[in-house]
Amino acid sequence: ISPDEPYKSVPFIAELTSFKSDLRTRKRSDFELVYPSSKKLAKWHDKDPQWTDQLTQEVHKTLAQFENVLKGRDFKNPILGYRRRIDTDSAVDYFIMQEAFKNVDGFRRSLYIHRGRDQAHPKRIFFGPLWDFNLAMGNLRFYGMNKSTGWVHQKRFVIFQEPFWFRRLV
Repeated sequence: ISPDEPYKSVPFIAELTSFKSDLRTRKRSDFELVYPSSKKLAKWHDKDPQWTDQLTQEVHKTLAQFENVLKGRDFKNPILGYRRRIDTDSAVDYFIMQEAFKNVDGFRRSLYIHRGRDQAHPKRIFFGPLWDFNLAMGNLRFYGMNKSTGWVHQKRFVIFQEPFWFRRLV
C-alpha cells in the first residue's frame, strides 16, 4: 500500500493490546496498528500528512463502528447489526480456537483483527491471524486456566480487561 491509493480501501491489521496503543475506542479498547505500522505511517506522513491522518481516522472509525453496532440495541438486526461489520465465520473460528486451547490472552490482548480489500463489504472486520498461545493449554495457573473446565470468555481479569465483544456475541 501507499499514499497513492484511496485511504478508504487500504487494508489494515490491528492488535487489541494492553500496552502501547495507537488508537483507543470510546469503549476503551486499545489497538496497536500492525499493518501499516505506526513507523510506516510516520514515514508516509512526511509525504502526505492528510492521507495518513485520513487513513488513521478511517481505521479508528471502522473499529468504533464495529463496537458501537455490537453494543447497540439493534446488534442482532440482519441488516443493521453486527453481521454487517464482522465476518462471522472468522469470529466463530477465532472463538472456538481460543476456548479449545484455553488461551487467556485470546480475549483480552494479542487479539488481531483485520480488514482486507473486500469491495462488497469494505467495513467488515475479520478475526485473526491467531497469535500468542504461550499461556494457553494449561501453561498458566491463574484464573483456573490450568483446569479443563470453564469458559475463558466469561472470566473477569484483574490486570488486563477484556472487551465485551465475545460475551455479547455469545
